[in-house]
Amino acid sequence: MIIFYLIAQNPYTAEDLANAYQTIVCEWASTVLSRKMTNLEDLAKYLLRNRFVQTRSCAALTVTASMKDSDGNIRGKVIIF
Repeated sequence: MIIFYLIAQNPYTAEDLANAYQTIVCEWASTVLSRKMTNLEDLAKYLLRNRFVQTRSCAALTVTASMKDSDGNIRGKVIIF
């Protein structure tokens, strides 16, 4: 007896899935934090500004550096290291 297996291909691209993951995380964060989060950038900056995450990690320092204006001052609430 010959058995044929159908291999289902995922109809979604990596970009489709990444967008879906981001949307789910932002929806969850909006519910938990009672604040609208439209993308991961907003969420990361909010978490850093309000010290909900470790501010000395490589990722945190990278995001914090991106939050600085041309004079080197952090836009928004100041994060003290």
